[in-house]
Amino acid sequence: AVVLSNQAAHAQSAEDYLDRGNAKFNLEDYQAAIADYTKAIEINPQYFNAYSNRGYAKEELRDYQGAIADYNKAIEIDPQFADAYNNRGDAKFQLGDQEGACADYKKSASLGYHSTAQYLNSADGAWCRNMRWGHKTTAHPIDPIRHPHLPFKQQSTSLMTRRTTAIAAALSLLPLGQPLLL
Repeated sequence: AVVLSNQAAHAQSAEDYLDRGNAKFNLEDYQAAIADYTKAIEINPQYFNAYSNRGYAKEELRDYQGAIADYNKAIEIDPQFADAYNNRGDAKFQLGDQEGACADYKKSASLGYHSTAQYLNSADGAWCRNMRWGHKTTAHPIDPIRHPHLPFKQQSTSLMTRRTTAIAAALSLLPLGQPLLL
């Protein structure tokens, strides 16, 4: 048997905190995930994935303004980060900012985010494709069951699953210092 202490998992790297935040996010413990993403950011203030993931957790808590602030920071650090544009578009849409959402969806698609491009080319994405700036357009709610290929974060495999492992999930649940037998 291999013995690992979760003190190693609480190691000081920003990636460790991101992984642990991802595990907590997957357990739907969004407040704890936000705390871990915040610790990752404290260790590495240029860690755009931590800002983006924290924004996603804030969205789950319906803190859309907080999510947008985190996505803005992720985009400031990496202007080519298509996920952050897509997710910021989702938050803006939730706040009723259809023009802002549409602009972000289009930017995300232009950066190669394929599910967003598919959405914009679908019937459900016509509201954005046909938007005349300065005019309100009716955006219809999108059914993720009917359109599983569309840019819903639930469908995003790259945001929360990059480095989440079973070990990180198990270690995140143990009290500090308790060994994990593998």
